[in-house]
Amino acid sequence: MVQGLQKARGRRQRVAQIPNTKRQTQDMSHAMHNLTIKQASEITGIPSYTLRFWEKEFEGILIPSRTNGRQRRYNEKHISVIEDIKRLKKQGIYLSQIKEQLSSKENHPNTTGGIDLLAQRVGEIVRHEVYDFLKGEDI
Repeated sequence: MVQGLQKARGRRQRVAQIPNTKRQTQDMSHAMHNLTIKQASEITGIPSYTLRFWEKEFEGILIPSRTNGRQRRYNEKHISVIEDIKRLKKQGIYLSQIKEQLSSKENHPNTTGGIDLLAQRVGEIVRHEVYDFLKGEDI
């Protein structure tokens, strides 16, 4: 019974964290721009010492900003890169390969996806044109 009550309280606390006003949404968005290494660690589930290592390993890719006191500050983009690294590591990909993938993604964002999308759209247009042409021929 006590465990059920504790679980219910935990759910209420999590629900309470969801922003329900424009001001709260802005505050949360602003907070995501100035995360400490501890906060970034808690959000991503990656230990602080690993984040420091990845910063060195992924030089030029994962570059948190620094305060005047030289403390790291992470934003949404950094969290996204960390999540990408985490996901690729879980797939068994070596750090050197992850670095190559992320470097090419930085240099050529969405190149392949853009080409695929363009090819798909051209294919749809051609299919419709051929259908309309054949439909006109049969009449």
